[in-house]
Amino acid sequence: MKKVNNPIDIKEKIENTVVDWIASVAAGQLTVTKPVEPAEADLWVEKRGEYYDEVKIYLQIRNCDKDPEKRVYRTEIIQGDIEPNDNFYLVFLYFDIVVQDISEYVWLVPVNDFFEIADSSSIKNNKRVFKFEVPLDTETESKYTKYLIHKKELARVLEKIIKAGGKFSFPEAGFSKLTKIKLDELKGFIVEARNNTYAGEGVLVDNPRLKGSKELEYQKGDWFYRDIYFDGDKNFIGQEVVYYDTKPIWSMGYFGEQPSKEVVVFLKIALLELAEKCRFGETCELKKKELFYKDQGTGNLECFWGQETISLKGTNIYKLNYQGGLISR
Repeated sequence: MKKVNNPIDIKEKIENTVVDWIASVAAGQLTVTKPVEPAEADLWVEKRGEYYDEVKIYLQIRNCDKDPEKRVYRTEIIQGDIEPNDNFYLVFLYFDIVVQDISEYVWLVPVNDFFEIADSSSIKNNKRVFKFEVPLDTETESKYTKYLIHKKELARVLEKIIKAGGKFSFPEAGFSKLTKIKLDELKGFIVEARNNTYAGEGVLVDNPRLKGSKELEYQKGDWFYRDIYFDGDKNFIGQEVVYYDTKPIWSMGYFGEQPSKEVVVFLKIALLELAEKCRFGETCELKKKELFYKDQGTGNLECFWGQETISLKGTNIYKLNYQGGLISR
């Protein structure tokens, strides 16, 4: 990986990374454009479809400085750098030069809101200086908490803004509070359920609901997990469903090649060791002797897809495709 250190290269890397975030989750529903000529906005975001042709969201990306002593991220915007606009948004983030990556969370702030709530305590060249300052710990409340978004949620929030015609109200609890706790709890249950069913020592249900199928179940409190699949000579197909308080909220469908007994043993080892990442749209891998497992995924818990493979000495001997996400919240 080539490291970037000068401001121009860092800016380009950040912009390209944000474009990748949006593209990987939006699945072609959003288009992101970089202005050819210098402009206030770094990126323009639009949604495909005639209905949304007139709606365009403008993003200006601001890389913050990190103050370890005061434990805050901060940056400044000088009056006149940006004109108030209902469709203009500031994306505040932190790029770590050492690891060459952006922090997990960003702040998506409407420019009109920013000028209303930002502190302004100094003057430069007869222009007011507006300060953006937030705690390093994203769990700590601040005036910008409601604008805090996980990077994988950025595309979905932008799509909601466009669908609302730019007239979008950010939830007072903040996206991080509305989705983070619930999604973390959901994922934790899925991991636990999988580890106690197919990947673990789960026992098949005696009377499966679908004729000819195999069924695994796991329950904890209000949470309930069911995995139903059909085994064939060549392939298998199935579906996982998670219920909360009897309501289906999440599901994943899968189709794969029938593995050998040796591969099944290794597959279950991989599913247990990589339980936090595999079949969630993330990318992970595991190697044991001559067997190599890889899951190449895209998306997040709300909407994801991917393919897992197992190879022996470089030759693929097993493949599974999966796709899933939230049904409701």
